[in-house]
Amino acid sequence: MSTVELIEQWLEKCDLAHQAQTRYDRDPTPTNYSRLKRAQEERGAVERRMAPLAGA
Repeated sequence: MSTVELIEQWLEKCDLAHQAQTRYDRDPTPTNYSRLKRAQEERGAVERRMAPLAGA
């Protein structure tokens, strides 16, 4: 995966995490909490894949 594709994927995951956070803030149900945590974990996974790029 190219650097540009990885950054695009990260931006998408950031957007999804932001949407999940907004949804949870409005309606703090267990389902929305689970969706928020999943979105944050997915964003974190992409960030871990990007970590080697930061040192380059």
